[in-house]
Amino acid sequence: MVCPGFIDGDWLCQGYGDEAYEKMLEAQQRNTPLRRTATPETVAQAILQFIAGSPVVTGEKQIVDGGAHLMRMTLARR
Repeated sequence: MVCPGFIDGDWLCQGYGDEAYEKMLEAQQRNTPLRRTATPETVAQAILQFIAGSPVVTGEKQIVDGGAHLMRMTLARR
């Protein structure tokens, strides 16, 4: 299972509007450990890794969010 977070692309931009989307994008890039956001292409790469990957891997999740989930886990522990 591939679990994307914020995806840098037209779909979210259209949903939130240009100004709100740009603020969210900047916050994601500033506050995530990798300083990057997922794109449709990086999500597709994650899916391909599962398709072409090891035949003995089962029931796994791959989080594609630039490390944003790590920040949430850290804040939750405080």
